[in-house]
Amino acid sequence: MNDSRGKLPPIQPVPSLHIPAVGTPATELFDRYTKNVREGWRCPADYITNSFSPAPAGVTTYFEREGLSYQYNPSLSPPMSPVVPVPYFIKDHPLVKKGKQNQLWVFKDFDSFHAKTITNGSCNYLFADTHVTDLANEESPPSTAPIIIHN
Repeated sequence: MNDSRGKLPPIQPVPSLHIPAVGTPATELFDRYTKNVREGWRCPADYITNSFSPAPAGVTTYFEREGLSYQYNPSLSPPMSPVVPVPYFIKDHPLVKKGKQNQLWVFKDFDSFHAKTITNGSCNYLFADTHVTDLANEESPPSTAPIIIHN
C-alpha cells in the first residue's frame, strides 16, 4: 500500500475468471516483493472439494487452477467494489473509516480447507491489520462475504 500511496489496485479475486478484466492476479502484483516465488501462495491443506468450483481434469487444488490458494476480497478491487468510492483508497473503506481494520479481510482460503464447510475455523483469513485467524473463536463471520466460484 505504501508504493501506491494507499490506492487499491484492481486485483482479480479469482484469476481464472479474469474479473475485473483490468485487474491482475495477486501473485503477479506481488511478484516484485516475493521475488517471483509463488510457493508462498499455496496452503498445504488446499484441495478442491466444492462442487460449485469444478476444475479441469487432473487439477485437484486451487493453487494449480488459480496460481494461489487464497481469494482476494472483491470489495477491495476496483471496479468491483460496491463500498469503496473512486479513486479506491483503502482509507475510504467503511471499516477502515471506523477504525476496524481488524475486521476487514484481504485474503481468505478459497474453500473450507481446515474444517467442515461454513463453520468457524474452516478457513484462514488475512485481515487489513495484518493478523491471520481461522475465526474459530469468533461469534460472527467476516464483514464481506466471499464469492462463490463458478467455471
